[in-house]
Amino acid sequence: MKNFFHSLPCPVKMLELRVDTERHKHIEDKVCQLIGYDFSKLGNRSVAYCGLIDANDTNGFNKFLAEEFGLPP
Repeated sequence: MKNFFHSLPCPVKMLELRVDTERHKHIEDKVCQLIGYDFSKLGNRSVAYCGLIDANDTNGFNKFLAEEFGLPP
């Protein structure tokens, strides 16, 4: 995965999301990766690890998506 991130021609941000697999039976892994990339900034090959957040922390997750990925809450 590390080589993949560094091979992209644009900035990449990665967040790990801790998931309750007992509550969400269709998800196999306890930690899922969310990857954001911005092809409008070609040439900037930065990679940022944004941390780990619990999927049950809806407010924290929404805040993260708004601040780090620029998505509306």
